Amino acid sequence: MMDGYGRPFTPEEEAQLTVLSVLDAVSGISYGTAHGDPELVERGQRTLARLRTAQRP
Repeated sequence: MMDGYGRPFTPEEEAQLTVLSVLDAVSGISYGTAHGDPELVERGQRTLARLRTAQRP
């Protein structure tokens, strides 16, 4: 998925990516709900679902 970076992410970078992805998803859900954009809401929800699945052992 992130092959273009030329190296694996450090654990700290992985954690930062997760946090930023959550913030982006929640922001999209909030904006999409407030502005009648169901596609943006759906994208945010899919991102959160993917992140929840990825966090399970």
